[in-house]
Amino acid sequence: MRTLIDDKIPFRLIIKIPFRLIICGQRFARSPAIFDEARSWLAPHTLHWGFAESAQDYRALFAELAADRTP
Repeated sequence: MRTLIDDKIPFRLIIKIPFRLIICGQRFARSPAIFDEARSWLAPHTLHWGFAESAQDYRALFAELAADRTP
């Protein structure tokens, strides 16, 4: 079985670049396995992954990302 790492050559390089990430959105009962793999690989860079309960929560997440200066 091919994985994200096999299919996406630059992915290994991206993991070494310092960045912070927020993934907002609904999680469905069925989603491609690659989403779980990406979440695992991106975990050290992820401030939030999932649904934001309100517009205020959504804005707060992005304010947190803007304030975060993690290299």
